[in-house]
Amino acid sequence: MRGKPVDHIEGEASMTDFQFKAYIELRDKYDALVQENNLLRQKEIAGDQDGMTDYQFRRYEKLREKFEEMSHELSLLREENIKLQIQTEMLKALTADRK
Repeated sequence: MRGKPVDHIEGEASMTDFQFKAYIELRDKYDALVQENNLLRQKEIAGDQDGMTDYQFRRYEKLREKFEEMSHELSLLREENIKLQIQTEMLKALTADRK
């Protein structure tokens, strides 16, 4: 690589001044967009701490639905338990009368 510029690659032509300026503009715009994207991500993470993420909300909804189903089932089981207790008391009363 004697006598050639350090940034010169075999088979590639060097950039013109116009191409280099265009490259610099595009690079600066890209860097600005990357920084903006990073700031938005940081704000999103900070905002999620105040509220729930979508995943947390979906998980909450599933748990709430399961809780409601179990509450309904529990109330049905309590009703059934009360009916069985009444039947037990009635059978005890009937068997006591027979003796």
